[in-house]
Amino acid sequence: MNNGFLQDSSGNKSSKRLAGFIVLAGLFIVMGIVGLKSGDLTAFVWPLVSLAGVLFGAGAVEKVVK
Repeated sequence: MNNGFLQDSSGNKSSKRLAGFIVLAGLFIVMGIVGLKSGDLTAFVWPLVSLAGVLFGAGAVEKVVK
């Protein structure tokens, strides 16, 4: 049973989820500030989407492989 964001489907604590969220949130903030100062936010959308896919996709693949 999944009891929260930081737990996997087995009920074990998942530090990978927390680390991934912190990395994405930090990059989102930094890229947002840089984008606002440069006036171009569109250049930062795909790198964030790609990084999110890699971070959370790796966990999904690992779950299937186990």
